[in-house]
Amino acid sequence: MNPWTTFYAPLLGRILLGGFFVWTGVQKALNFPDLVAFFTQLQYPVPLAVALVVMTLEVVGGIALVADVKTRLIAALLALYTALASDLS
Repeated sequence: MNPWTTFYAPLLGRILLGGFFVWTGVQKALNFPDLVAFFTQLQYPVPLAVALVVMTLEVVGGIALVADVKTRLIAALLALYTALASDLS
């Protein structure tokens, strides 16, 4: 096999997918009061903790995807998070 299919294509995919989650996580961190207000509006019991978990999952999970650390586990967690988050809006 050539290096494109064995190394570069998976790396590019991890950078694009992980980068998306890092970007949205950083945006949530920069607008943290709005994120807490959003979870408060949804009447979550502890909106500050939920906001911290969501923000941390996106940033750390995205970095872990790009760095190729526990890729399948992190991808499954981010997929589950995305499915749950899509139900909120």
